[in-house]
Amino acid sequence: SIHVATAVWCLVQMSQNESPNYANLVFFGTLISYNYLKHHQNFGKNNLLQFQNISLLLVTLISFFAFAYYFLQLNNTIQKQLILSGFFVLSYPFIRSIGWAKLFFVSFVVSYVTVFIPSTTFSFESFFTRFLLLSALMIPFEINDSTTDSPSLKTLPQLFGIAKTKQIGYYLCFV
Repeated sequence: SIHVATAVWCLVQMSQNESPNYANLVFFGTLISYNYLKHHQNFGKNNLLQFQNISLLLVTLISFFAFAYYFLQLNNTIQKQLILSGFFVLSYPFIRSIGWAKLFFVSFVVSYVTVFIPSTTFSFESFFTRFLLLSALMIPFEINDSTTDSPSLKTLPQLFGIAKTKQIGYYLCFV
């Protein structure tokens, strides 16, 4: 989760550099979101006493406090937009069941957080470019997960096959 949070932090840095508070908030918020979405089942099964889960819980808890600190440093408009992005994150488990859509949903949310919110003058071109880039970058992970994803998910590799899914990724990069 730290590598994902670092990648999203870097995307924020590409979009703006006026507010280190916002970039740091996004780092910690990504850590919290990723850990929650990836591991929330483990926390509900009385596995908290296992070492890996305690360390995961500790990192997530520290990230929560850091996120809250940086959140309180931001203006109300950005706070409201971040709350909206939080609702997006919480809706991910429902979107995940629509396998082909999850990739584009994640790309949209990350673009929203890394381009839309920090922009003082919104550029649809920047948002759309970021969305396409993220969608293309996620395709290798979709292909890798296709062996373990349930066939009922109907992810891009399951719908189109690996070769055509790679072509979709190339096309997204080209655009």
